[in-house]
Amino acid sequence: MTKAPRPKSMRNARGMRDVSAATAGPADEQTLHIEMHRLLTEKARLERELQMWMANVDRIKTRMAELDSQLTQVRSAANEMAARATADAKSKGADWDEVPFTYGGS
Repeated sequence: MTKAPRPKSMRNARGMRDVSAATAGPADEQTLHIEMHRLLTEKARLERELQMWMANVDRIKTRMAELDSQLTQVRSAANEMAARATADAKSKGADWDEVPFTYGGS
């Protein structure tokens, strides 16, 4: 009599349902109905969970699009500010780029 190979992890371990299903004889009608109900219940739960995740994905995609739009606006404002600072430095005749800096709350 040979032993079954040891599972590499708990994920590969067989549960009581697996053992009993493999060794059980023909099921009666009541057992079949119970099994069908269990499977239908799990399918309904998974469908609800899938709808929830899809709604989350849609919400996340919408928020990411909003963030991309905001980033574009901020980048263009930063580029305009840098261009103005460069133009101001060149109009003053400076040989280097000048960045105004104020210290404090004013």
